[in-house]
Amino acid sequence: MCSAGKDFVLIEHNGRVMRCYGIAVDLGNIFEGEIHLFKKAEPCTADICPCPYYGLRCARGTPKVI
Repeated sequence: MCSAGKDFVLIEHNGRVMRCYGIAVDLGNIFEGEIHLFKKAEPCTADICPCPYYGLRCARGTPKVI
């Protein structure tokens, strides 16, 4: 389970709020005043997780070292 989108998010320069670097889940825009955070941790759907908080720990499948 990954708490991206619940406990922390990615905010782009244009105000767009995303779940994280690797998952393009749109959660709203801070400049438009609407942000919809997850109520609970959700599974990560990334094959290779770029998250600086969780990394490969939450990526689905067997971690691939490149």
